Amino acid sequence: ALNTAALCETKMGNRKAAEQYYLRSLAADPRQHFALVQLGRLQLGERQMDRARASFLGALEVVPGSVEAMSLLGYLSLINGSPEDARAWFDRAIEEDPGYAQSHIGYGDLYAAEQRYQEAKESYARAVELEPRSFHAWFNGGLCALRLGEVETAERYLIRAAEVDPNALLRNENVRALQADPRLAR
Repeated sequence: ALNTAALCETKMGNRKAAEQYYLRSLAADPRQHFALVQLGRLQLGERQMDRARASFLGALEVVPGSVEAMSLLGYLSLINGSPEDARAWFDRAIEEDPGYAQSHIGYGDLYAAEQRYQEAKESYARAVELEPRSFHAWFNGGLCALRLGEVETAERYLIRAAEVDPNALLRNENVRALQADPRLAR
């Protein structure tokens, strides 16, 4: 019940209340993989990096093969400026489950940060094969194609991103990059 209440609070945008529900749930049973991952996601959203890391590592103690926790630890490492740690977490997650799209998205983000746009585009392409409803993979794959000068591919990816989630394009901070690029004027 506490986890369900936390999910409801999360959906309503009440992150602090959701966190309190997860903490109460974990106090009753600290070995809940789902609650630990969700709590870590909330903490990550609040930029509480050390707490998020502890939650994800706790989830791995409960379920050592948790590709979700591994991928989130990779993402956390990437945004903390540790690309080698990110690579290690993504590798571990892909080894555990090569069909988990988020690990491939993580690699796409890693390669894009390193300006290795061809490899990033390939990682995003793999992700959309696995998860065709991933706005993030379609959109960022399109940006990579654009940076590679592949305007038709970029256009196809970006149109698909808009079809997947028409409102996300308006919320995405990368929209400025699209508006500034004259190759998309048509």
